[in-house]
Amino acid sequence: LSIERGHNPATFTLVAAGGAGPMHGTAVARALGSRRALLPRAAGAFCAMGMLQSDVRQDYLQVFLADLDKVETAALEAGFAQLEARAREALARDGFGADEVAIERQLDLRYDGQQWPVRAPLSASGFDAAAARKAFETEHQRLFGHIQPGGRIDITALRVVGRGRLDWTPPAARSPQTDTPKPRETRKVWIDPATGWRDVPIYDGADLRPGCRLDGPLLVEERTTTAFVGPRDVLEVDERDDFLVHVGALA
Repeated sequence: LSIERGHNPATFTLVAAGGAGPMHGTAVARALGSRRALLPRAAGAFCAMGMLQSDVRQDYLQVFLADLDKVETAALEAGFAQLEARAREALARDGFGADEVAIERQLDLRYDGQQWPVRAPLSASGFDAAAARKAFETEHQRLFGHIQPGGRIDITALRVVGRGRLDWTPPAARSPQTDTPKPRETRKVWIDPATGWRDVPIYDGADLRPGCRLDGPLLVEERTTTAFVGPRDVLEVDERDDFLVHVGALA
């Protein structure tokens, strides 16, 4: 899916969320060629945390068929105004004041004869056909690797995204690591077919603070997950107090 969308996974940091994600994240990152894997400390509750920290969002769509270069601006504006009014009303019912609401306009666009439209954002300053074409072509190039210079572009739908912005403050950062953490125990762990069984230190996640660096192999036991760091990897606790693994750093 990443490659289909024009992204090379090897150039990104892999985020391994979910309760079992940190157990397998470094292995997946290594297979993809990624050099870093981020293992959230609260991986098992990652989705719930994301939901609680995300803005409230209301999406509205209206079918609108027109040639991008010949569309009547007044009709376009009227359509967007109706959708925006619905979004603002819904967010007001959710308890958001006018200063807490952000509105974004988008168009579904496609080349003449193209089956699936591509969503393109519009500038907040107003509709501009040339800017909309550029936004569409940029996204089309990223998705499909080509564009049709000068090709006819059709509008198929208007979209409005209304966001009720939440004032979320992250928890205070924990104090940095000042001593060398000691493992809670050591036990045999199966690494891989080439390495076999190894005596691996087991750390309590609460003992690892920002700035801590440990060479693998090791296990970190946390409240919602267990993280595995391979024998050629380096574990760093970053400034957000999560586990950042430098994959293959010891190779």
